[in-house]
Amino acid sequence: MKRSFKNAARSFIDLLRGNQQLRFLMNQAAARDILTNEFFLTGHPWKLTEPAFTNLRRQLFSDPIWRFGPLRIHEVASEGYNLLRDFTPIEGKTYCDLGCGTMHPSGIAAIFYLNGAAHTLSTDLFPADERRAAEALADLLWDCFCSMEKWCWSGNTGLFRERLEQFDILALRSGNLKTGTAKVPMRHVVTDIHSPSLQPNSIDLMSSRAVLEHFLDFGTAVRRLYDLMRSGGVAAHVIDIIDHRHYNDPEAFHYFSFLAEGDDWSDGLVNRLRSSEIKSHFQQAGFEILKYEEIRSEMPAGFRDKITEHFRSMSIEELSVTGIKCVLKKP
Repeated sequence: MKRSFKNAARSFIDLLRGNQQLRFLMNQAAARDILTNEFFLTGHPWKLTEPAFTNLRRQLFSDPIWRFGPLRIHEVASEGYNLLRDFTPIEGKTYCDLGCGTMHPSGIAAIFYLNGAAHTLSTDLFPADERRAAEALADLLWDCFCSMEKWCWSGNTGLFRERLEQFDILALRSGNLKTGTAKVPMRHVVTDIHSPSLQPNSIDLMSSRAVLEHFLDFGTAVRRLYDLMRSGGVAAHVIDIIDHRHYNDPEAFHYFSFLAEGDDWSDGLVNRLRSSEIKSHFQQAGFEILKYEEIRSEMPAGFRDKITEHFRSMSIEELSVTGIKCVLKKP
C-alpha cells in the first residue's frame, strides 16, 4: 500500500513538471487533497511529502507565472516602474497599485516603497488571504535582501536597505501581515474605486496591469481615476483587451471571439472596448496621453466576416489590437 501510494505520488509530480496548466493545481485543491489525506498523516508523513514539497518549491520559485512568487512581482512591478520613471520621479510620491489582486496584494507596493515612494496604496474589490499574503511578502523581501542589485532600481541602495529593515520579516514569515508591515507606510484597501474612502487629489503615481478592461462603465471609472490623482500625477496602465474566455477555454475561444457576439452581449467581466474607444475616454476625462503603445495579434482567417455591426466599421488595424501600454498625466 505504502509503496504503491509513493509511486503514484511520484508519477503525479513528474506529470506536474511537464504540464504548465497543472502547476497551479498543487497550489489549490490537489495539494490540499494530497496533504490532508489520512494516509499521509499517519506514520512519518514528512518522508512522503518532502519530495513533493522540494520539487514543487523549486519549480514554483523559477516560474514567473506563479502569482505568489518574487519573479511575478519583479515582472509586473518593473513594467509599471519603468513606464512611470520615463516621465516622472518616483521618490517622495504617493503610489497606488490599482487592482492589486487577492494573492500578493502588498508585493508591488512594497517594491515601489523600497525604491523611494513615500506612501503606497493597494486597492482591490476582494479581500486577500492575509496569512498567505504575508508569507509571499516575506519571500519577496528575502529575495530583495539577497539580490539587491536585481530589485534596487532607484540606485539608492542606502535607502533601499533602510526601508527593508522596517519590515518585520519574521512576523511575515509566520503569517502575520499586520505586524510585519506595522512600521511601513503601506495601506491595503478592499473597496471599489468610487468609495469615498479614497480621497480625490491624493495620488501622485498609479499603475495597473490587466485591470482597466474589467471596468464595465469605463467612462465613469476613468473620470473617477482622474479625480483621485493630484495635478501633475502620472499613471501607467497595461490593458488586456482580448476575450478573457480564451484563458479558460482556448480551444473554444480565441482572442477576438467576443467581437462576434451580439451588441448587447456581456460576460460581466470585460468591457469589450477597442483601443480607439479607450483612448477617447482617457482624453474626454482630461488626461494628457504621454505614451500609447498598441500590441497587435493576427485575427483568424475569415473571422472578420463574423463580427457584429458595431465593430465591422473599424479597420483591421484597429480590430487587431489585443493590448495597450499607456502613460497618462493629469495636467
